[in-house]
Amino acid sequence: MDGANSAARAVESTDLTDLKAAATGVTAPDVTQVYKNLLAASQRHLVAFGG
Repeated sequence: MDGANSAARAVESTDLTDLKAAATGVTAPDVTQVYKNLLAASQRHLVAFGG
């Protein structure tokens, strides 16, 4: 199970980095909200996997 959690943490960490980069410069409020929601979900997942 530890290997699976390590892999999941790596995926979520990468997602967070990618989402932050993708959100840079976005000004449309609806798109900004989507990125905020996705970032919050990835943060929660990271915590759930022990990150």
